[in-house]
Amino acid sequence: MFRSLPWGRFVPFALLAVLACCSATAFAASSVTIGVVDYQTIYEKYAAVKPATQSLQNTYKSLTEPLDALREGIGLKTDDLKTFQDLHRLGTENRTKEQSTQFDALSHKAKENYSTYQVLTDRKKADKLTDDEKARLTELATDIDPVAASYEKQAQEMQDAITAEKQRLQKVLSDQIGETVAKVAKTQKLTLVLNKDIAAAQGETEKIVVWSDDSLDITDKVLTLLNDDYKLHPTIFDKPATK
Repeated sequence: MFRSLPWGRFVPFALLAVLACCSATAFAASSVTIGVVDYQTIYEKYAAVKPATQSLQNTYKSLTEPLDALREGIGLKTDDLKTFQDLHRLGTENRTKEQSTQFDALSHKAKENYSTYQVLTDRKKADKLTDDEKARLTELATDIDPVAASYEKQAQEMQDAITAEKQRLQKVLSDQIGETVAKVAKTQKLTLVLNKDIAAAQGETEKIVVWSDDSLDITDKVLTLLNDDYKLHPTIFDKPATK
């Protein structure tokens, strides 16, 4: 997941132009010291990435499970829907035999009612409904339409919440890595650090750093500092307390 995150993927082309135009003498005169870091390796070996991924998965699961129950219960009347959601929440492994039978019956009823609703809705568009079918469609719509609308609303809210949480976790990771790269760069007295993994332009395979001497690579130093700091502060992904 985090391998495809967008940070570091856009190249400062103005900087590249300067580098391309500068001679080796100019670099020597200005005492530019360059380091390189492999972000791919960082994301593979930084101990905080796995819990960040798990945290996002937990958020997704906590938000989708009740929404799944609502979606699968579309077609049931209010009381039956409430019972169905409660049984759904228990999970297969925790339902008694009687509860499982009741759950299966309600699930079948919801699917049957919704299927009938769809058929009658299509027939209504073709103006082919009998009076009895019109009455049945009205009855079904009374139960289905509000629940379907609620589901759509909650689904959008869930998507917004997951997106916000993903962005929050991405920022925590990005900030931690960026700050650590800066610390190592200052310790090594570097004036420029390049990402070995960055391409010349998004979607291209050519790398900006085609080759570099191993002595310029600060990846291991960055990883050591990141992982040592994570051991001391394992709660960096916790949400700030609400005031």
